[in-house]
Amino acid sequence: MKFPALLINFKVYKEALKPVADVAKAVAKETGVEIVLCPSHIFLKEIAQIMPSFAQSIEPLEEGAHTGAVIAEYVKAAGGIGTLINHSEKRIPMRDIEICIERCKAAGLLSCVCAATEQEVEQICKMFPDMILIEPPELVGGNISVSTARPQIVSNSVRIAKAISNNIKVLCGAGIKNKADVKKAIELGADGVGVSSGIIKAPDIEKAIHDIASGFHAQK
Repeated sequence: MKFPALLINFKVYKEALKPVADVAKAVAKETGVEIVLCPSHIFLKEIAQIMPSFAQSIEPLEEGAHTGAVIAEYVKAAGGIGTLINHSEKRIPMRDIEICIERCKAAGLLSCVCAATEQEVEQICKMFPDMILIEPPELVGGNISVSTARPQIVSNSVRIAKAISNNIKVLCGAGIKNKADVKKAIELGADGVGVSSGIIKAPDIEKAIHDIASGFHAQK
């Protein structure tokens, strides 16, 4: 996976099916921006055949008698290259986060752990995930981006993460809607952004992906 990167979280919006993946693939090829998709578990195998894909979550479990669980090995078998962990809409205890990171390492998956505060960033970075995604929950799904509303939390998260390990990539999410939001995030030191409704619920999804992807090139 290359950086800077754009993660698109499909959540379970009705619009978030194969056509979005086809559009994202075309935009990635045209712009050279690294785009990773996070589809519903049900569609992970299908979408992973089109674009690099993360699961939206995994359980802190190994193989065994766990009805309904999604485990790291199954994500890998479906073609996923990583997973989100601890999204603001699917929060889990710190100990479970640590186990999920360990399970990802064992299965050969990338871990992208969401954090709501700078304190959580520090706690989680000490578990050495591959990526941390800072997203204040009050801004998730809103119209004001974290890079605009709370720029200091982004720059502080970058500083905290890099002090622990230069190998941890820092992304920011929550309210990212356009290229200006992305440009600001990169200026603050982020290695990429996570977007959901800003793309999936946009009137013109292709135009929205193009616009957000262009924010990366605005740095040059």
